[in-house]
Amino acid sequence: SNAADSAVGEAGDTAETHDAYAAKDGPIPLTTLDLHRNMMCCMGMGMCGLDTLINRCQSLSHLDLSDNSLGAPGMTLLAGMLWQCTSLVELNVGFNHLWNEGAKSLADVVERCPLLVKLDVSKNGIESSGMERLAASLAKCSSLEHLALGNNSLGGSGAQWLASVLNRCRRLTRLDLASNRLDDQGMGMLCSVLPDRCSLVHLDVAWNNIAADGAFHLACVLARLPLLRTLNLRHNTLGREGVWVLS
Repeated sequence: SNAADSAVGEAGDTAETHDAYAAKDGPIPLTTLDLHRNMMCCMGMGMCGLDTLINRCQSLSHLDLSDNSLGAPGMTLLAGMLWQCTSLVELNVGFNHLWNEGAKSLADVVERCPLLVKLDVSKNGIESSGMERLAASLAKCSSLEHLALGNNSLGGSGAQWLASVLNRCRRLTRLDLASNRLDDQGMGMLCSVLPDRCSLVHLDVAWNNIAADGAFHLACVLARLPLLRTLNLRHNTLGREGVWVLS
C-alpha cells in the first residue's frame, strides 16, 4: 500500500513538474515590461533569454529598455526579437549608446509599429545619418504623440530630416529636442514645417545655441501652436533681441 501510494505520489509530482514547465513555455499576459537599468548588455552580449521572454509576451504594448548599454549590436539583436511586436504603444530605448548604426536598427522596429504613441530615443549619440533612417520610419507612425530625441547630435542636417516628417505626425503633443546642436538654421527648418493648428503642447529646445534668428523663426510659428503650454528655451543665446522678438 505504501509502495502504491509512493508510486502515485511520484507520478503526481512528475505531472505537476511537466505542467509547470509547460506553463513556463506558454504565453505571459504582460502588457508592460520595464527593464530599465538592468545591465543586460554590453556591446550586444548578455541578452540571452530576452528573446524568449519577449516572444511569450504576445500582448506587449509598453517596453522600457532604457539605460542598458545595448549599443548598436544589441539594438540589432533587439530588432530581431521585436519583429512580431506590432502592437507596441510605448518604446523607450534611451541612454543605450545606439549611435547611427543602432538608430538604423531601431528604425526597422519603428516601421513595424503603426500604433506607436511614445518613442524615447534620448541620449544615444544619434547624428544626421541615423536621423535620416529613423525619419523614414517615423513617417509611418501617424499615432505618435510623444517623441523624445533629447541629448543626441542631430545638428542642422538632422533637424532637416526630422522636419521632413513632422507634418505627418499630426497627433504629436510632446517634442523633446534639447541638446542637439540645432542652432538657428535647424530651428528655422523645424518651424517651417509645423502644420497649421499643430497639436504640440510641450516643446523642449533647450541647450541648442539658438540665438535671435532662431527666436524669430519660433515667434513666426507660435500663432500656429494654440495648444502649446510649455516652451523650454533654457541655456540658449537668445539675448535681449531674441526675447523681444518672442514677446
